[in-house]
Amino acid sequence: MEAGGRRILFDTGNSAEELGANARAKGVDLSKLDFVVMSHRHGDHMGGLAYVLRVNPNVSIYAPKEGFGVYGADLPSSSYRRDESLPAERRYFGGQPPETLRFGAAWPQGHFKLIDKATEIAPGVHLIALVSDKPGTLELRDLSLVLDTPDGLVIVVGCAYPGIDRILETALKINPRIALVVGDLRLVVAKTRRSPASPR
Repeated sequence: MEAGGRRILFDTGNSAEELGANARAKGVDLSKLDFVVMSHRHGDHMGGLAYVLRVNPNVSIYAPKEGFGVYGADLPSSSYRRDESLPAERRYFGGQPPETLRFGAAWPQGHFKLIDKATEIAPGVHLIALVSDKPGTLELRDLSLVLDTPDGLVIVVGCAYPGIDRILETALKINPRIALVVGDLRLVVAKTRRSPASPR
């Protein structure tokens, strides 16, 4: 999408080959992207990133900050249990762990910026970072893209795992007018709407 003179790719689909074929078919030059936003760590949203990095290796990629995993950052070494009764050679790091455990990256050549709170990344371009509390995706970290336009907010979600209600509640702090919400709203755990009881 293009907004405020910037070219933004939100998620990359399931496959590098499919993303490349679709971009060529539509005449979209992904080498001209200003940045990429990855909504969450599921493969069907990030599989095409290899193609993006092939054609635009220096693009900035915004992703949800996780303690570990695909978009993992680092953890304090106190995050695992120690057993001081074991001899040093049978303990992690010979009993002398570093203060911070650093994790590798799925795309080490990528220029990732990990986001863990609502952030304005460019004028009128915001990211909302939330954590799912829904069964099946508990603790899944998620980013939504919010464009503040003259007509109101344009809100783009990947799967809205934290709940579209929570995403909208956060977005309304940016601007009380919403023009468009687009994406997969994942309402599978929402309560079924019921009609008011008919009068007796």
